Formats: sequence, C-alpha cells, structure tokens
Amino acid sequence: ERCLFQAGKLDESAELRRGLHECCRARLGEDHADTLISKNSLACTLEARGDLEGAEQLHSEVLKAFRAKLGEEHPDTLTSKNNLA
Repeated sequence: ERCLFQAGKLDESAELRRGLHECCRARLGEDHADTLISKNSLACTLEARGDLEGAEQLHSEVLKAFRAKLGEEHPDTLTSKNNLA
C-alpha cells in the first residue's frame, strides 16, 4: 500500500488502509498499538487526498488513545501531536 500511496494512487491506498484498520480493530481491539498505527496511516492517506476533516478526526482519535495509553511525553503521543498539527 505504500507503493500505491507513493505512486499517487490515493483512492486505492485509502481502500486498502481502511480494510487493514477494520481488520486490526476487529482482531486486536480499538486501542491496540497496531490498530492505532493503521488508523494513523489511513488518516495520512485521507489528508493526502484532501479530506482534511476526515484526517483531522482520525488523527484526533489516535492522539487521544495514545495519551490515555502511553502518557503525554511518549514518542508515539508526540508523533500523533505532530500529525494532527
């Protein structure tokens, strides 16, 4: 899917990333690190497609989950803050 993203095939990338996120959420749970990472990847793809509202929503959810799970100063939380900004 990174190949699709890098090639500018953002619709296809978003479709694959959405499916991956749903699979992670179903198998691992909403707050599992892999689920959050997949949600972040989907948010980045939405942002690249110009869906800033959708990207902001997902980035906000990821940040909230990492704050609750890892704390304010954890590197994953800080990366999530950067992605939202």
